Amino acid sequence: MYGGTWRELILKEFIEKYWNSVYMVYKGKLINMLEIRHVMVRNTEGAIIGLLCYYQERNCFHVVSMNAVEPNKGIGSALIEQLYMLAVKEGISHLQVETTNDNVVAIGFYQKMGFDIIAIRLNEVENQRLLKPEIPLIGYHNIPIRHIIQFRKNVGI
Repeated sequence: MYGGTWRELILKEFIEKYWNSVYMVYKGKLINMLEIRHVMVRNTEGAIIGLLCYYQERNCFHVVSMNAVEPNKGIGSALIEQLYMLAVKEGISHLQVETTNDNVVAIGFYQKMGFDIIAIRLNEVENQRLLKPEIPLIGYHNIPIRHIIQFRKNVGI
């Protein structure tokens, strides 16, 4: 039995449904997504339809995961906009996110949202699998998952 609050239980169920685990590898660290900050979008019944998990490091918000239940409905854009407005309010200078080379939808989405590619870490997913062995070898569109693509968006510019 899970000993957290109802809110934590709902978050845990949502995260596990889409990621199979509450843990995500980000910047070489295994991160428990229940222990970092979140922004979310809910439907009219109050159910979570979008969730973005992030943490702050110095003057940057790092997006660890983002899920939109229904693609192409503006949910992802709403999540990024919420995080951006929070960054403005808190005086954060930029947002950062990374994704794997197979996630062509996310690569296009982040560029559309004004993020720039700032680094490609070749074969980085091999290192991530040491922390989280369940990361698959093959991803979207039968593309081998090997590399990390890092994006940044300046805030207030």
